[in-house]
Amino acid sequence: MPVAPVTRCGPFAEPTSTVLAVGYGTTFLNFRGVSVYACKDTAAFRSLFRPESTAMPHGLGLARVLRTAAISLAALGCRDVVGGGPSVGTNRIAWVLSDVRSPLSAGRLAVDSQSVYVYRNGLSISAVRLSDHSVRWTAVADETFDSVFPLQGIVRCQDQIVFGSYLAVYAVAPETGRRLWKWGPSIGGDVTRGAPVCDGATLYFGVGKPGILYAVDAATGQEKWVARLGRIPGVDSFVTTPSVSDGVVVVCTREFTVPARGMIAGVDAATGQVKWEYTWTPPPSRPDASCAVNVAARNGIAVGSADDGRIFGLDVQSGALRWTAPEVAGFGTPGDERPVWIVDGVVMAGSLSGVVTGLDLATGRELWKAAATTPRTLTTIIGPIVGDRGQFVAVTISGSVYAYEAATGKEQWTVKYGRDVNERKLFGPGALTPDLFLVIGSDGLYAIRR
Repeated sequence: MPVAPVTRCGPFAEPTSTVLAVGYGTTFLNFRGVSVYACKDTAAFRSLFRPESTAMPHGLGLARVLRTAAISLAALGCRDVVGGGPSVGTNRIAWVLSDVRSPLSAGRLAVDSQSVYVYRNGLSISAVRLSDHSVRWTAVADETFDSVFPLQGIVRCQDQIVFGSYLAVYAVAPETGRRLWKWGPSIGGDVTRGAPVCDGATLYFGVGKPGILYAVDAATGQEKWVARLGRIPGVDSFVTTPSVSDGVVVVCTREFTVPARGMIAGVDAATGQVKWEYTWTPPPSRPDASCAVNVAARNGIAVGSADDGRIFGLDVQSGALRWTAPEVAGFGTPGDERPVWIVDGVVMAGSLSGVVTGLDLATGRELWKAAATTPRTLTTIIGPIVGDRGQFVAVTISGSVYAYEAATGKEQWTVKYGRDVNERKLFGPGALTPDLFLVIGSDGLYAIRR
């Protein structure tokens, strides 16, 4: 039986072969940790499995286990469904580290020339060597409760690796994992609402309840300044993961009113002074007016998306509107979530609709539009996007990975898993090296060849 060439590291955390879902007239089979076969859903096929079901990790549904691995799936009419498109398939998976159980909200990884840094659980991170996938060290937070919502990412800032639990943020040495400092927000706020961003010698944290932006010295863990961004007294709010450009920290905010309200704001990176705030009036059919996904800033332009699906390009120094891109045509829901990322002067925007759009950073002009080559409900890209070297990489809500050429929107490669969120295997945004896309999965840390 053909099996995708996958190197497993560490103990197996799942049975050798499992069925992840039964339905749609097709059964999707997870063979040795990689969902690569679709089999016709027949009584004969179901009889090959043990009757009991086992809960999958992270609430991903139930799995059933094969009675024996000595089964010819090809003889049963099963086919490989991970392929499709140019140079696509599970042969792109370089290795999987099975004993990582990263919280699914913490998919933003840090990487350098030697290691990738990943949450092992809600209280600890590990440095994993890129060369042989071995664990160099593990650093543990002080808290005793293993939260499923730690800081939404890890960042390398100068000579520190920074991560956080549900109560505090920690910096450790990249070579040894030795703790360098610990920081907690001085006037409160939930640090798990976003991921930190490093610019030079400073870390910027957007927090929630209430909406506050903190600047922290990366070398010492000392606060430099605090900016309050909640506009309505007594109303809970949060600040998204920041972006920094030309001495300005740009963030989105959401205030939990009905309908929701918020803004895109620019804060002086040196002083914490709020330089500008941009708000807008939503259309009557889509009453929420907040910015709840993320922002991206580069080359003097700050880009953020509204709940109604529009995307704004703002002058990073003044907040003046430079351009507006429309919502996805024909997508008739009350709102949309459109993450954005910038590569080589192109803004890529995801959407609940399953359409991805490339916009010119300077003018907002649409350069290209693409939809992933599977049913629309599974190609939804609402999580953060990553990109470099002329390429965007995004993970869909069903756990498939799509790579697009920044200049043209051409789909360069994919790795596909499952048909809906109950079969989801990979969780972005991940991190990029020149050769690999590193991303957490429901059963470990995946390295996918670019």
